[in-house]
Amino acid sequence: MKSHFRYVYTCRAKFVDLEEACSVYYAAKKYLITDLADICKAYITQEMNAGSAATVYDLAQTFQDEELFEACLKVCGNIHYLLSLKVPT
Repeated sequence: MKSHFRYVYTCRAKFVDLEEACSVYYAAKKYLITDLADICKAYITQEMNAGSAATVYDLAQTFQDEELFEACLKVCGNIHYLLSLKVPT
């Protein structure tokens, strides 16, 4: 939550990890701080991977955020593509 307060006072956001960015995104959406939510969303979509896609999907569902849904689908689509590749033996 430190990042949330930092943004409110300095208009800057810095995240330690994806989990923190998701928490700050939640608070920013809840308190209607749209600029901060956009910064969080950019960080989340950039840092999301296969291991965090489910968490981000839940967040997208909570706020009906189409951009986060699309980012999750992109990550899942990449996973599907990678799994479909045959490894040469």
